Amino acid sequence: MKKTFYHGSQVEGIKILKPKKDPRTKINGIFISDLPYGPMLHSLLKNRSTSNVNYTTKNKRFIKGRVITKHELNKEGYLYKIKPNKKDLTIDKEGKLYLTKPIKVESCKKITKKDVLKLGWKIKVKK
Repeated sequence: MKKTFYHGSQVEGIKILKPKKDPRTKINGIFISDLPYGPMLHSLLKNRSTSNVNYTTKNKRFIKGRVITKHELNKEGYLYKIKPNKKDLTIDKEGKLYLTKPIKVESCKKITKKDVLKLGWKIKVKK
C-alpha cells in the first residue's frame, strides 16, 4: 500500500501536481512531506523563498511551529494529498522530500490562517 504525502499550494483545484523550479534551491520538483503541518503553512505563504519555516513534531504530532516571513499570510490555501511510488521520492541536501515527475492528486482540503493558528503556529511578519 502506498503511503500518503502532502503538498501545500495557494492554487485551488489542481488535479495533477507538476514540478516547478524552487527559486531558493533551484530544484525543479514538487516538495512534499509525510506530515501535513509544513505543507499546511506553506499553502498560506505569499513568498516561500523569503520565508523561514521551522516546526517540531513528536510521534507524528505537531508540537510547535514558527515562521518568519516578509508578508502577511494569505487567508486561505490548499493541502493536497498524494500517494507517490517510493522509488519516485528524492531527498535534497537539507533532507526535504520532493518528486520530479507529475502526480495525480488524491484529495484536496482548504486551509485557512485560522487553522494554522489553532494548531499552534507562531507567525512573525518582518517587513
